Amino acid sequence: MDAPGFDDLSADRKVFAYYLYRAAIAGNDILCAQNHRHALEVRRLAEEIFTHSRDVPDETRDALHEYLKLLWIHHGFYNHYSHTKFVPFSLTRDGFRAAVEIAAAGGASPVVAGETLSRTLSRLERTIFDPELEPDAGPDPDPALAPGLDSDPDRESDPDPDPEPDPAPSLPSPPEPFLVGAPE
Repeated sequence: MDAPGFDDLSADRKVFAYYLYRAAIAGNDILCAQNHRHALEVRRLAEEIFTHSRDVPDETRDALHEYLKLLWIHHGFYNHYSHTKFVPFSLTRDGFRAAVEIAAAGGASPVVAGETLSRTLSRLERTIFDPELEPDAGPDPDPALAPGLDSDPDRESDPDPDPEPDPAPSLPSPPEPFLVGAPE
């Protein structure tokens, strides 16, 4: 991969860039896992099948690749703008099942410990292909949003908009600093 200017960086900056790269990889999995309880498994299953898709028919491999790119872009199977679920456009259930069998025969590894690829697909199949199952990601689950600012239009407003503020907790006074060699 060409990275213009990388060779001009100091050794410290190159190490820093490396660790940023590693953090981004970990962050990608974290974001994917936060989008849905099965999103990371679905992505890993699709990646494992695609990695071992040499003998999968071209049409199925292309459809799987199309779906996999959407999983990568959106960090799961919800559009990150509309929060609505997407299902594979061209990849059929039968095509995915066949690709799983071919990939397993070609050396694909299980993505869940103790579970075959076929069993993983069976468990996740409805999540992947049913647009009516959990069709949207729902309101922004961020608890830091102030009341009334989240994206849930059905949220009931606070019955008491101006409640009495909680009194500030009383904190003990900080200890006097201890200085070595200071006069007593």
